[in-house]
Amino acid sequence: MEIRDKVALVTGSTRGIGRAIGEKLCRLGSVVYFNSHNSRDKGIKLQAEFQQDGLKAFYVECDVSSEEEVRNIFEVIKNEQGRWQERLLTYLQFME
Repeated sequence: MEIRDKVALVTGSTRGIGRAIGEKLCRLGSVVYFNSHNSRDKGIKLQAEFQQDGLKAFYVECDVSSEEEVRNIFEVIKNEQGRWQERLLTYLQFME
């Protein structure tokens, strides 16, 4: 599966496996939106760190238990990237 220049939203991604998945996607050439609800400072730091490495990484704060916030975050992504394709991918698809 080619993922270069695809847009991804990775939830719970300021630490642990979510962070690792987001980083892997970035390094493979995807545009990645990192998300968390309670880790704004970590998210902003993560965005700066990855962008400094030339990666296409963005932090967005969103409570994924709120349908309204989720809709809003997809609108933000669509407006910033000009596209959003709804796909659900699991981390297992990226494990080698």
